[in-house]
Amino acid sequence: MKHRFESATEDVPVALKNPEQAGRPIIQAEKAPHRFSSDAVVYDLTFQVPRGGVFGLIRPSGCRKTTTVRMLTGMYKPTSGTLAFLGESPSRFTS
Repeated sequence: MKHRFESATEDVPVALKNPEQAGRPIIQAEKAPHRFSSDAVVYDLTFQVPRGGVFGLIRPSGCRKTTTVRMLTGMYKPTSGTLAFLGESPSRFTS
């Protein structure tokens, strides 16, 4: 049985058909570490999630997944680098 993306290209998100048409990524992180005092907890976080893409953050316990998610939601600010969610810095979101 073929995967649905192999047999029905109309179901493929635009980001997968033609990356140039995908526009700005939904999430973009470039060399964004987070430190608590002198200890670096997340090192140079760099990745992109394109429009229509699916992203999973799966790692063993203690690998700083929660810290990463807190950075993406604006609870923690990156120590340096850039982090954008829908083109905005998560630290600018209001509650």
